[in-house]
Order: sequence, then C-alpha cells, then structure tokens
Amino acid sequence: MNRDICIRRIDDSEKVEALSLVWSVFKEYEAPDYSKEGIEEFYKSIHDKSYLSQLCTYGAFISHKLVGVIATRSEGTHVALFFVEGKYHRQGIGKQLFKTVLKECRADKMTVNSSPYAVPIYHKLGFYDVDSEQVVKGVRFTPMEFEMQGNLVINEERDIVMGNRKVVLYIGISLDGYIATKDDSLEWLLNTQGSGDNGFGEFYDTVETIIMGRRTYDWIMEQENGQFPYIGKECYVYSTRMTDDTEYVKFTTQSPENLIAGLKKEGKKIWIVGGSQVIDLVRKKNLIDEYILNIAPVVLGEGISLFCEGERENLIFDRVRTFGQFVEISYHTEK
Repeated sequence: MNRDICIRRIDDSEKVEALSLVWSVFKEYEAPDYSKEGIEEFYKSIHDKSYLSQLCTYGAFISHKLVGVIATRSEGTHVALFFVEGKYHRQGIGKQLFKTVLKECRADKMTVNSSPYAVPIYHKLGFYDVDSEQVVKGVRFTPMEFEMQGNLVINEERDIVMGNRKVVLYIGISLDGYIATKDDSLEWLLNTQGSGDNGFGEFYDTVETIIMGRRTYDWIMEQENGQFPYIGKECYVYSTRMTDDTEYVKFTTQSPENLIAGLKKEGKKIWIVGGSQVIDLVRKKNLIDEYILNIAPVVLGEGISLFCEGERENLIFDRVRTFGQFVEISYHTEK
C-alpha cells in the first residue's frame, strides 16, 4: 500500500482533472457493461453543471498526483461518483476515500446506485443490496445501502473505523492444488504426518462463523456419524435443496456478497470451509481477506481443484510455518 496518500477536498481548479479521471476509469472498467445510451447518459451527467454543483468531491493524491475521486450529494448521504485509477486498485485508496466521506455523513444510512462492475467493491465496504438491478436510460445500477450503526465504531471525536471482521479461506491442499480426489476422498490428507493438530486449534479459536457448501456439509456429517463438529460456531450451508435449519446449521441460498455483508458487522473471523463451488463464488466476488493453505507433500494428479477459472488476483505474503510434513502458507489481499 502507498503510505503517502493525501485525501482532501477537490478545489475548483482541480475539477476538470477530476472529471477526466472519472471518465477515463469509467470507459475502461464500467462502460463495457453499459449500452451506448447508458454511456452517453453517464457522460452527460458528469458534464451537467447543475448536477455537479450539488456534489461534495474529495480526491486521493499521491505525490500531488490525483489518483482517485469520490463525490457525495444529499448532505453526504449518497455516493454519486467513486473512481480510482486502474493501476492504483487494491492499494487501500478506495477505502480511505470512503472513510473520509463517512466522517462527513451524519445520517444513519448512506446509499449508492452501483454499476455492475462496482457491486462487489461496495459489498466489501459493507453495503448491501436493497433492490435488484435496474436500468434507466441505458444506465445499469443496483440500489444499495450502508448502515452506520452496524458497520462502524464511532468515538467521541467521531473518528470512524471500518469493521475489520475477516473472511478466511483455511484449507488443506495437495502439492498440485487439489482439495480432494474425484470421489471426495481426503485419505491422502488425513494420512499425512503432521505435528499436534497442525495449528488448527489456534485458528479455530479465531473463528465465529463458518460457511460451507452442501456437499462439504454432507461429507463432514457422514465422517462424524451425524454429529455436528462445530457446535458453538454460527454455521451457514449453501444448498439448492429445500432443507429445514437444524439446531446448529442455517441452510441458505442467499448471495455470498449479501450474506457476508450482513455477517461482517461484528464478531471474529468468518471461515470459508469449502468446497470448491463455494470458494469460487466467494472469491469471484472479491470477498476473501486471508488465505491459509496447508499443503501436503502429495501429488494427486487429478481431483477437485482448489480454484476454478477466474480473474488473476495478486496476494501479499504473511508467513510460512511447518507442522511435520505440512507446510502452512498465509497470504492476505490488499483491498
């Protein structure tokens, strides 16, 4: 992350530069999801003097270079523009811009009409959908809200700190990146010589909520002879089959971004157990904060892959540890 980021109000002499950045980022990342009518409508809006006069605009500067813009209206309760130059994505600039406008908002909620591209970004910040995607004059958007009380800790000076509950993928894998054989066997993993509990107890103590897929849940319950092993933890299981909740498990079809946006308000870590389909859903929505991979010295050759195909994601190394034959590698994402 860049350490010399300056966030401040945009003055009149910088507005042309700010709108140029907005238009450039829009064309690269958001315009592909819009019709020609929608692109033209967005261009008109950012050149409408009456509309622009309603906005309170902040910029993010690195060495005096403008790299990001956020603008609000309606007394700071609605995000109207939010753009960061592409090469500065995933460096925490957007989060700093957002925290800045939150300090100016005195309402209980903040709203935004998110473009398709930005939906997972707003979910990561704590927004949740309040309606399905809509189209007005070619502009596609999803109405979203952010609740102050659930997502913020506010001290006497009204210094605002985003909730930092982490979503963690903690999982065992083979050396060639598989989480199970094609017939769901983990014998190769269980037979690998470790040390103690291989650090699981230490990790488990940091977890409050567990998320897994139905196939993984069924496998666990079969292995445990029907006894749920995670009593005391909040557990959500994704299932396409209509099933009544149990004493310990809630079955859900809710989108991962909405589920996790609600869960991130307070508490310890959220553990993504698996399997591969749930991991894929969560990763594609940019919702994983930490990766903890326990690598067994086994080459399976084929099986169920940890990751499905998707966009490239650069991670930041945290640490490496060994437990007998296992190597535990930890990474985090920069968002």
